[in-house]
Amino acid sequence: MTKRKRILLGAISIALFSQLYLDILDVFIPHFRITCGIIVLSIFIYTNDDITGTTLGIVAAISTFLWNLLVMSAFGNFSTDAVIKSTPEIFFYLWYGFFIHLTVQKHKYYDFHLFFFLAVVFDWTANIFEVIIRVLLFNQPFSSDILTPLLGVAVIRSAVALICLIFLKYQKILILKEEHENRYWRLLWLNSFIRTEIFLMENNMARIEQVMTNAYKHFEDIRDGTNRNEWASDAITLAGSVHEIKKEYELVIRGVNDLMENKYQNKAMTFKSIISILEEQMKTEAVDTNSDIRLVTKVGSDFNTIKHFQLISIFRNLINNAFDAAKNSDTPVTISLSHWVEGKNHRFLVSDDGPGIDPDDLPLIQTPGFSTKINYQTGHINRGLGLTIVYRYVQEILEGSIKVESTPGKQTTFDITIPKDKIEVV
Repeated sequence: MTKRKRILLGAISIALFSQLYLDILDVFIPHFRITCGIIVLSIFIYTNDDITGTTLGIVAAISTFLWNLLVMSAFGNFSTDAVIKSTPEIFFYLWYGFFIHLTVQKHKYYDFHLFFFLAVVFDWTANIFEVIIRVLLFNQPFSSDILTPLLGVAVIRSAVALICLIFLKYQKILILKEEHENRYWRLLWLNSFIRTEIFLMENNMARIEQVMTNAYKHFEDIRDGTNRNEWASDAITLAGSVHEIKKEYELVIRGVNDLMENKYQNKAMTFKSIISILEEQMKTEAVDTNSDIRLVTKVGSDFNTIKHFQLISIFRNLINNAFDAAKNSDTPVTISLSHWVEGKNHRFLVSDDGPGIDPDDLPLIQTPGFSTKINYQTGHINRGLGLTIVYRYVQEILEGSIKVESTPGKQTTFDITIPKDKIEVV
């Protein structure tokens, strides 16, 4: 769901729940209502960290005020006096949203205990602020006896919000657990299918070896001028063998492509889920290699995509390249992945403060087989396909662009731009 739709949903929900209220403190301050709208606002602020509390506070204040006017009109209670006396409630939502934004959202205080404490404090102080405004505007009497009931109300409403958040958290955990189980079984099925294809390719490897042997024998016959009467038939046999091998590889490729495209490609995934997968992988890699490397991510507006295989492959290869280059570093290394929307495009920035790329190597990094990762003890050379895949996916499959800047010993940055309509789905 887009940010605009979530804000609209929040406005409607808060306005509706604001009509669930009690007049239990009316004896202290006339027309003062205890509503349930703030409970919904608390939940929305906690679960939508990309929307500021200030924005939601303003939206809640306006939507609640307009809804009150609509209800007054519907029940024939509309009057100038009634409108004026419902106005101070606006300041309650503005106060709450602003201070939650300054503390919880700005400093990432998303621990349940701390959130509950801050919610109580700001609920209580926001109510006091509304009471003061009512006293000043309408010359209503003020009694300090109202402070204790207001605190009790703040505790109860914050507790209800906390219970709802805990319920949502565990519901999400159960859903994720079910999704993980489904993905596990799909992975087992996928693994069995791929193993079958690998078996076919291994058989073809033996056939390729035989073709190479026959081709060399054919070459020797031509070189030595022997078995002239068999040259034509040997050449046709070699061509036929190569053609058969090619057909079998085409079947393997077609089968894998059908599997990936048809069975899994149409299952949408959020970009934040992709980032979570990458973060988990990075944590595991860092622990397994005992490396002081951390991944910092910043996601702008979340979106759904069916191009998750391509996106995971792009960022996994870039992150792995940075990780491999920095894992032997004597100093801590930070790899960052930032995302934001820029007009009709998604922008992604992957950077690290590792050893960088040699200027002479920069023009070659997208060349298939090029690699600087060599184990001089074993002679093992990396396949050199990671960045080739990245460039192909970004430029050819997703019709985007990629730029790279690197300063040896300081930083490497990959700047990727991909059109929204190439990766987003509704």
